Amino acid sequence: MVSLLEITLIRAFEMVAQISLPRLKLQMVDIPQVFSHNLLFNTGNVIQALLLSLETNLKHLLPQIQAPCLLLWAEKDLTPLLKVAHEMAALIPHATLKTVDVGWHE
Repeated sequence: MVSLLEITLIRAFEMVAQISLPRLKLQMVDIPQVFSHNLLFNTGNVIQALLLSLETNLKHLLPQIQAPCLLLWAEKDLTPLLKVAHEMAALIPHATLKTVDVGWHE
């Protein structure tokens, strides 16, 4: 299991790494702006979702998803890794996994 400190450091690395990708045309403010907005105006939800994802295994719920599902994943995503996307795609009925080779989590 990943700790809150570890996930925070990984996410900070990903945000900085994404800024250096010219094909994405991200500016220094784009990613922090979106993250800051959610953290400031949806603080409880952000913290609750983060803790839930770190402390609770919800895989048993995935087979219950009835709607067609598109999982879009960056191959470099560190939170969570691409192997998690493959696991999710195998568990969700009617799921399609598409990967992109550029970018990280965002």
